[in-house]
Amino acid sequence: MDIHSSTSEFDALPRDEVLELLVQCISQLPPTQKTILALYYHEDLEPAEIAACVGLTEGELDQVRGETVGLLRTMLAAQIRPLVGIRYRGAHHSTLARPSEPGYQMAGQKKADLTKK
Repeated sequence: MDIHSSTSEFDALPRDEVLELLVQCISQLPPTQKTILALYYHEDLEPAEIAACVGLTEGELDQVRGETVGLLRTMLAAQIRPLVGIRYRGAHHSTLARPSEPGYQMAGQKKADLTKK
C-alpha cells in the first residue's frame, strides 16, 4: 500500500514512524480486513485467489479493500496530524505562536519582517 502517493501529512514524519503508526491502525481492523490486506499487499495473491479465501466475489473484495484503504488513510491522518503540529511548533524558536497571536512567525520569515506593517 503506497501511503506516500502524494504530498500530504504523511510526508511530515519519517517513513519508519508512519509505518509504525500504520501497523497500529491495521491492528484495529476486523480480521477479514486484515486478511485481505495481508494477502493483497504482502503475499501478492491475485484478487480471485483472495476472494476465494475470504468468501467474497471479486467485486466485493475490491469494494472492501478500497474502503479499508480509505479507512486506514483516515485513521493514520488522525494520528499524524497532532504529531506534526507538536513537532512543527517545537521545531522553531519560542516566538512562534498561532497565526492570530502576536509574535507569529512563518517559516523563512525574519523577525524584522514582523514589525513592518
